[in-house]
Amino acid sequence: LGSLFLGVFSGMIVALLLKHIDMRNTQLLELSLYVLVMYMPFFFADSIGLSGIVTILFTGMSAKRFAKPNLSEETKFEADVLFRITSHLAETAIFLELGLSLFGLGVSSFEGFYLHFIAWALLACLVGRACSIYPMTFISNMIVAYEGDKDDSSSLDYVSCMDEPE
Repeated sequence: LGSLFLGVFSGMIVALLLKHIDMRNTQLLELSLYVLVMYMPFFFADSIGLSGIVTILFTGMSAKRFAKPNLSEETKFEADVLFRITSHLAETAIFLELGLSLFGLGVSSFEGFYLHFIAWALLACLVGRACSIYPMTFISNMIVAYEGDKDDSSSLDYVSCMDEPE
């Protein structure tokens, strides 16, 4: 609960700071400050024993809602690109680490692995994914068709709490 409040508070402080300090003429400084202030709550939360990940999650949600409207259009675009690239690189590194960790187990053969269990677990993951993705896509498409898709965006953008309201 403390991480949640710290994250929301940090996002609102960023919004207040960007609202009163106009840096629209210096986009590099504006982007640098925005990125710095987005990641500082992680270190602060970690140092006082709170969850840094939860703090960053709520900092990002509140900053996108309250601070992003105070940025210049160029900085909004550049911040979006920067965060997407960083996210993609981090995700790739994590999945590479997880995938390659299998070879670091020190097992020279597959005698400790239960292939039946692995096959059933993989099948259960695929069936579970299909049972959740296809109905959600159907519902999303029904909502888009019902609303008339006014701005040519998918309805999942509206469901996500990470997207700002129009």
